[in-house]
Amino acid sequence: MRFKRISPSHLRCKHNITMEEYRKMYPNAKLESEKTSSLRGKRTGEALRGRKLPDDVKRKISEGVKRKFREDPVAKEKAVRALLENNPMKDPNKREVLAKRISERMKKNNPMKNPEVVEKVFEKRKGFRHTKEARLKISMSNKGRKAPKSVVESARRRMLLNNPMKDPKTVEKVRNKMRGRFKNKTYEELYGEEVARWMREIRRIKMTTNNPMKRPEARRKVSLKRKELLRERKLKLPMKKTSIEQKVEKILKDIDLDFVYNDGSIVVCGKIPDFVHVSRKMIIEVFGCYWHACECCFPNLDKEHSDEVRKSDKERLERFIRSGWKVLVIWEHELSDVSRVREKIERWYYE
Repeated sequence: MRFKRISPSHLRCKHNITMEEYRKMYPNAKLESEKTSSLRGKRTGEALRGRKLPDDVKRKISEGVKRKFREDPVAKEKAVRALLENNPMKDPNKREVLAKRISERMKKNNPMKNPEVVEKVFEKRKGFRHTKEARLKISMSNKGRKAPKSVVESARRRMLLNNPMKDPKTVEKVRNKMRGRFKNKTYEELYGEEVARWMREIRRIKMTTNNPMKRPEARRKVSLKRKELLRERKLKLPMKKTSIEQKVEKILKDIDLDFVYNDGSIVVCGKIPDFVHVSRKMIIEVFGCYWHACECCFPNLDKEHSDEVRKSDKERLERFIRSGWKVLVIWEHELSDVSRVREKIERWYYE
């Protein structure tokens, strides 16, 4: 088969050579200039604009391109590089314009408004799932890219009207599925080492740049939630009175003071004191000599541990005092003389 003219695109695509190289090989050949070739391509594009190719033609074109890239990896690499370098979607303005154009076109002629087409698409894609590599590529390509405001707004309106997560059955179904999928599994087991490394890095960057616990409101919410959980746990597991607490409770009853033994239902500054008088904002703490590292009874305890315990107790009492509570501490060794403890409590209560 003989050609009247040979175009630059034919030489580039079929023979992988330039016009200059071909002129050197065949000086007398009739060649089509770059300008003429470009004009002809534009005319062809304008003539074909708006026309739909048959499915078999589309399939043949797609197979031809795939075959070409399989046979010639260099051509594939060049095409990918050219697409990355000259991608119009990198420009936010062009992206916005293109998104508007597509949106208008879809409003006029959206095939997904046809129920038959929707059913056909769902049947075709039923059970389809991207590979891990494809999911990673999609995620990386969308990284740092913001959707146009019009797209975000339309998606928000659509979700307000028809959000599937408003259905309790759907929510339960999704939860059960996620529990079974992620239960006792690491990122490596779920996604592989490369993806797991990338996900951990993303999580680290997010937490350093946008850590919610840096905001006072978030810290306050977490603190309140922790207090509620602590209260619930203490109520579910009722506290058992120790022997020294029973002795102090008996003394308080004898004196007829309205102190309540705290079973975990009263939380003060995130702590649970032993005896509380709520109306007068008074607290009585009963310290066991061993557990609270009493210097009189246990001077030879491990210094590091005892210092840590004393520091914790001091911070606990100071926190109560700063919040406006009046605090009294009764040590275990003081209960050997009950009358003296009674006098101590009365003097502190009525002063």
